[in-house]
Amino acid sequence: MPRTTWRPGAALAGVVTVLAMPAAAQQRPDWQYPAVHGAGPVVPVPNATAKLPDGQTYKVVFNVAQGTPGDGRVSSDLASVARFVNLIALSGMDPKQADIVAVVHGPATAAVISDPYYQARFGTANPNTDLVRQLEENGVEVIVCGQAVAGAGAPFEAVMQPVEVATSAMTELAKRQLQGYAFVPG
Repeated sequence: MPRTTWRPGAALAGVVTVLAMPAAAQQRPDWQYPAVHGAGPVVPVPNATAKLPDGQTYKVVFNVAQGTPGDGRVSSDLASVARFVNLIALSGMDPKQADIVAVVHGPATAAVISDPYYQARFGTANPNTDLVRQLEENGVEVIVCGQAVAGAGAPFEAVMQPVEVATSAMTELAKRQLQGYAFVPG
């Protein structure tokens, strides 16, 4: 197989060509939300080649660590979990048939704090509440790090239901990987 050499000029020419196209010629994707609405948009890809082999199911654990509590936006890592769920639904599979786990910790911990506690702490409703609900409804197991909850100064009862509280994110992520889950970093 011949060796290919990276040529920055060729890549730049392609970018310039796309940017120089009239706005009418540039097509925007038809974003869809087949399972989780309002987060994790997906677009159909005709003739996609990456399909899950028959008889296999997804077994995935997500590391959910990104968040900026109090800024009014959903956690970008939780939105990535939503995108994965939407991709599964887009492929025609029921997301509830997959085994998806979202392990929340670090700055993302506030994303799973119930509205009354979130409101008292940040002066606004938790923007992640509906997203977490939709993930759970689509079969995603949402788990928060107990160490992160304690470290944030929140009582354990502040965690929204039905989010589970693990001893720690580290032990939960390690356990899931030992059980054969594919790890998706945040």
